Amino acid sequence: MLSLAASLPPDLASFALLGLVAGIAIGLTGMGGGVLLTPIMVLVLGVPASVAVTNDLLISLLVKPVGAFAHRKAGTVHSGIVVRLALGSVPAAFLGAVIVNTVMRGSEDVVKHLIGGT
Repeated sequence: MLSLAASLPPDLASFALLGLVAGIAIGLTGMGGGVLLTPIMVLVLGVPASVAVTNDLLISLLVKPVGAFAHRKAGTVHSGIVVRLALGSVPAAFLGAVIVNTVMRGSEDVVKHLIGGT
């Protein structure tokens, strides 16, 4: 098991500040936090790639419903589009998680390149 205390800088303010900036960008644009948070965690904060991916997913679980609720309240959500996209993206997200945690387990460099390539 990876010791987070050994891999994270002690300055919690930098995590909170980067989270604030990413949260605002996610709320404004709807772009995935993985586009912002995962590379920032890996490249700026020095978090191992697999840990960054996992934590970004959990952060998204908390942040995205808030943004979705606000956009739904504004009337900009089209349920038909959501359902059609979810049919492919939800199973693919599970598949991606399985691949990273089985086939690519221990391949931090490969995961970093995948993060950089997306």
